[in-house]
Amino acid sequence: MKFEKLEIILSVIGGFCLLSAIPLVICMNHTTPRGDSANWLQAIVAILTLLGVIYAAIKASDAAKSTESIAHKANEISENSLMLTERSYVVNILGYLGQQANDSLSRQTIATRRWAEYQDIISAGGFPSASNAKTEQDKIFINTTKDKNISIFVTSILKCHHVIDSCKYKDSEYYKNILRSYLDTDAIIELRDETQLQWVCKNYKHHGTASDFYQLASDLEKNYQDARAFLEIKKSS
Repeated sequence: MKFEKLEIILSVIGGFCLLSAIPLVICMNHTTPRGDSANWLQAIVAILTLLGVIYAAIKASDAAKSTESIAHKANEISENSLMLTERSYVVNILGYLGQQANDSLSRQTIATRRWAEYQDIISAGGFPSASNAKTEQDKIFINTTKDKNISIFVTSILKCHHVIDSCKYKDSEYYKNILRSYLDTDAIIELRDETQLQWVCKNYKHHGTASDFYQLASDLEKNYQDARAFLEIKKSS
């Protein structure tokens, strides 16, 4: 807006100078001494030249600001594009890890339910049902450990925490809400009630405080605590 006013002022001054030059040119051919007229014309030409320089400088400044504005908008578009790309990438990772947590918890729940069913048969006694039940019970964790699935469950959630913290464009609440939507209700309940965790810890802590199992149980309890803090879930009292 300021530049537009200056252009008008410069145009008015330039027009005035040109109009002033007309009578001087006429006078040079008649009564006015040539020296005086020439000096006035030179002054007018100098003024016009100065006005031209000022006008060119204004236009150059205007063009520079326009270029700067275009570059700024281009940078904004580029930043928005990078942010959207990162967001899409992170959301996909959260979806994968969230599903991994759900599946692991589901496998753990099925295994412990079968374990409890066989345990009821064993406790009831009788032959050969109790013996057969013990054989089947031993097969449940024959190729794995009792903590494997529950460990995958909680570490998958903690990996999500790490992914979110590593983002260039921070939006923790957005990502945490996305993760909560990916986690099954059973996963949220497990973090709160620790049903499967306590089943594992009861078995592992039975080995005594000096055992590796006891330390593993303690590590799992700490991971649950960190996962609850991350997702802002309160433990059941």
